[in-house]
Amino acid sequence: MRCFHHNTLPCRLPPLLKRRREETALLSRRCLQTALSAHVRRDDPYRRPTLKLRPKCDRHLLRGSSWVWQSDIQNHGDLQRHSPCLVNVESADGEDRGVATYNRNSSIAARLLSHERFVRIDEAFFFDVLQRALKFRQRCFPEPFYRLIHAEADGLPGVVIDRYGDEVSMMINSAGMDGLSASLIRAVDECLKPRVIVLRNDSPVRKLEKLPLTKEVCKGQYAGATEVRENGCSFLVDLLEGQKTGWYFDQRDNRALLTGYAEGRDVLDLFAYTGGFGIQAAAYGASQVTCVDSSAPAVNFCKQNAALNAVASKVRVEKSCAFGWLEKATGTSYHKLKEQRKEERRKRAAAVSGALWSSDDEEEQEEEERKPEGKGRRSRESSAFVDSEVSEIQEPKIDYEERRNFSANSGGTVQGIRKESEEESMEHQEIQGGEMEDFRTPEAVAPQFDLIVIDPPPMARHVNLVYSALPRLRRLVAEASLLLREDGVLFVSSCSRAIDARTLLACAQRGVAVAGRRCQLIAQSGASPDHPVHPSIPETSYLSALTLRVF
Repeated sequence: MRCFHHNTLPCRLPPLLKRRREETALLSRRCLQTALSAHVRRDDPYRRPTLKLRPKCDRHLLRGSSWVWQSDIQNHGDLQRHSPCLVNVESADGEDRGVATYNRNSSIAARLLSHERFVRIDEAFFFDVLQRALKFRQRCFPEPFYRLIHAEADGLPGVVIDRYGDEVSMMINSAGMDGLSASLIRAVDECLKPRVIVLRNDSPVRKLEKLPLTKEVCKGQYAGATEVRENGCSFLVDLLEGQKTGWYFDQRDNRALLTGYAEGRDVLDLFAYTGGFGIQAAAYGASQVTCVDSSAPAVNFCKQNAALNAVASKVRVEKSCAFGWLEKATGTSYHKLKEQRKEERRKRAAAVSGALWSSDDEEEQEEEERKPEGKGRRSRESSAFVDSEVSEIQEPKIDYEERRNFSANSGGTVQGIRKESEEESMEHQEIQGGEMEDFRTPEAVAPQFDLIVIDPPPMARHVNLVYSALPRLRRLVAEASLLLREDGVLFVSSCSRAIDARTLLACAQRGVAVAGRRCQLIAQSGASPDHPVHPSIPETSYLSALTLRVF
């Protein structure tokens, strides 16, 4: 419609036409789709901006990696006004390296979607990626409960998609894929035909990409709790308000592994969440299970899941911080344990030095006896006097092996050993006249469990936080080891990439030693097969798990 007096458009456009023009201008400026928008601009591989790499900065891409760092890029100025956008990646020699999403606000500037440049990124592209991932999951799992897309390892950087039967939970953590979310959601709908699609874009990682934190239901109506089945057990989780995408599928195989040690045993599940480890242990024959978590919603779901699997009579759920619960159960603290071990080492060193001193005195006494009378030889009375003084100041030698292997008076039971050591400790305190601090020693702590699970949340999201996280892990292991019976099983896991399996093992071994125990490594594991690892991106291997025998 034109104005007849002026050959121009009228000053005021209809609201619908004005809104459509604004959306078209926005899409043209960003070269990407607006999430959940009904108007999607078709990707044109020949009109994308070009990202040029610095010399020799494409070697990791040739080896299969999909990340491009900010320091690898030559033409930042040409790309920043388009950010976030799709870009064609070129080497310094002008060779094609693929198509990627670009974001100027992230340290990982570009993430490759394909190593072929002229590939159209649209709903059909995402559908092919989803189909390839779906075929592998269907081979691995008999039921539709698994992680369908595991970010870079499955070819969709920053995207996590979990499937719960006819319900799907998605998380998009990169700005480039966030702009492509409309096509991705439609591809998921076409591939899986779900009843509900929940978008959990509330991860703290999105802040690094300068993205808002949101939660929404993209398709259908989400009524509440979702049922997930794993290893023959059923669990209720909340996809909209629960942690992450609702359920931790990565521990599936580790839960199955521990059920083999649970029959007829007492189990403690720390950081239980909705009871994945503890309830499966109870279902597979554990005599008694204690689940501890600090989240009130998680505790409620844990109780419901115990009733759902008909093991409520064997499962006790407590709402408490794991650190405080352990300290209360053991009656001591990690710092007191460390001080006690230092004191024991000092006593052992003093006993060894005292034994060497006494042996030197015996040799000197023999030399004195060989000397003729009156030529520098000490009299028997003076030697006895000196020896008596030495015996008064010399600390007694403690035979810890004899205490550990004590079996004569107590029948060889651990309870008898601990009872005797507790009596000795009380007698020692009475002798000292109250000068010694009154706390129970590790030998006085009554063991309560045969299997303990420590599955904490991420303690070191960055490599700079590792040194502050390791003491907390050692504390958990040390205090938990006090509650383990002889030949007990301790499971420790870390979902922080900065704490690898080698570091976790050293940390756990030291924690067990602080408790005065020893351990053996039974199994070392990671995530289940629906969490594959990208060979060129070690960050995709984030889960480390250890199963230890403590004695």
